[in-house]
This record gives sequence, structure tokens and C-alpha cells, in this order.
Amino acid sequence: MKNRISRCIAQAKKNKQKLLCPFITAGYPSLSATKQLIRGFEAMGIPMLELGIPFSDPLADGPVIQETSFEALKKDVSIRECCKLVAQLRKEGCELPIIFFSYINPIVYMGYKEFAALLVRSGVDGVLCPDLPLGVEDHFPTLLRSCGISCIRLIAPNTTATRRAKIARDSDDFIYYVSRKGITGTQSSLSRGLKNEVQAIKRSTTKPVLVGFGISRKEHVREVLSVSDGAIIGSAILKVLKKQKRVSQALTFTKSLMQGIPK
Repeated sequence: MKNRISRCIAQAKKNKQKLLCPFITAGYPSLSATKQLIRGFEAMGIPMLELGIPFSDPLADGPVIQETSFEALKKDVSIRECCKLVAQLRKEGCELPIIFFSYINPIVYMGYKEFAALLVRSGVDGVLCPDLPLGVEDHFPTLLRSCGISCIRLIAPNTTATRRAKIARDSDDFIYYVSRKGITGTQSSLSRGLKNEVQAIKRSTTKPVLVGFGISRKEHVREVLSVSDGAIIGSAILKVLKKQKRVSQALTFTKSLMQGIPK
């Protein structure tokens, strides 16, 4: 599969670069602000982005992402609106790889085929669905791949070794490792067993492992990247955006996180 994600991963591997991947909620505080953020991320050299589709019951997300999701839903930000935004960005020359982070309910409601077709027309590169069980609805990842869209899988700290190996095989381009049990959100320190857990995954795959949940400052980024291939940061960026109410402040904060990337 050759899309923007796979090209990004291949380039990072060739140049021995670590990846910093922001997560933002589409439509928070507005779709125009989301567009500005994406443009700003691309301009500063961010390699890849997770765009959260607002959902009314985001089980894996902490209070910051929940609140931003609810605010976006008040403005009727849907999958279709998110796709319109991505399509507009593509027409304007944006080549930043974009992964939709969506719970399964909105996708089922729309219909798998319509969802995949819409993503193709819009220029979305991948889908990360945290509540899509392995071995259930297997035709959905197959459908995505047939359309050139990556299906990214998650591994949690309590995932068994056997299941971990299966998920690693089934995940396209990279693996998202959830660094802690529970929900998203900032924290003062990372898991003590992070290094051993990432190494255990790497023993069962050659795919890059990106770590998310709880990363909130450049020291965390440096620590995560010392043992993994990439760091995913969401709540910390959205927290700044929520407090400061300015896109420029969120971009400045994200740029400060990049200081944790090893040279």
C-alpha cells in the first residue's frame, strides 16, 4: 500500500528520523481553526496528523478531548464536514498525511462502503478506530486497504503476547501503543515499564511503534522517542488551545514539543 502515510514512514526510516504526530479534534474550536492548525503543522514540519472525528461517547478519551468533541458536535461537525475540510486542504496543496481517529458507531451509521468512498474522494490516508475489535468486522479493514487507506491498530499494556502479535500483523504502516491503562489525558510521568513494553512489541514486528496517551511536554517526547519510533500528542495540545483560545498558541506549544525530538 502506497499512500502518504506509508511514504512518510518510509522516509523517516530512511533518514533515521523519529515521528511526532499531533492529535486534534476536528471542528474545535471551529473548522476554520482546524484548517489553520493543519496548515501550521505542515509548515513547521510535522510529519503526520490524527484528526479526531467528534463523537458523543468517546470511551477512550479523557476530559479534555471529550469536551472538545462535545463542543464540535454542538456545531454539527460530522464525518462529512471533516471530509469536506480535508478535500479543501488537498485542493490547496496540503500533502500532510491525515489519519481519521473515529469510533465505530458513526462509521456503521454511515455505512462502510460509503465511508471508504468518501475518504478516498477527500484524500484521507488512514483510519484509526479504537473500538474496532480484532477479528470482528474484518471486511472493514479489507475494504479500507482495497481503497488504498491504511487501517491502524492499537495495542494496550494489558494486551496478551499472542494477541499483540496478531494486532501487529493486522496494523498497516505502524502500531499505536497505548502507554497506560485508562483514558487519554496529560500526566506528570510516563509508565515505568514503557521501554520493556515497546521492546516486547518490536520483537513481534518490524513496523514502527508510535506511543500515545499522557505525553504532555518535550521531556516526555524525548523519553518516549528514546524507546519508540514516534510520539502521539493530543490532550496537551488541545488543553493549550482551550485555555489560550488562539491557534497560534497551540502551534507554538507544538513547536516546543518538537525540541524533544533527537537530532
